[in-house]
Amino acid sequence: MRITVRMLTSMRKYHPVPGSKDDTCELTLEDGATVQTLLQTLHVPDNVPKTVLVNRLYAKLERKLQDDDVVSLLQPVSGG
Repeated sequence: MRITVRMLTSMRKYHPVPGSKDDTCELTLEDGATVQTLLQTLHVPDNVPKTVLVNRLYAKLERKLQDDDVVSLLQPVSGG
């Protein structure tokens, strides 16, 4: 299946093309892949705080991805 991945803020460092200035890429994953599978494919460490949206909705790591999904990865922002 093909998905689009948007890496926002500091998540851009996990772009599959090193040094890319683009925050979007398209990836092909096996059918049945989950958000966790995607994060592993991009080599995002488990201990990195992250927010994941799939088609603009918050998603858990076990959510199964579907063809043409748009996944946005960003790190949470805090402060006051």
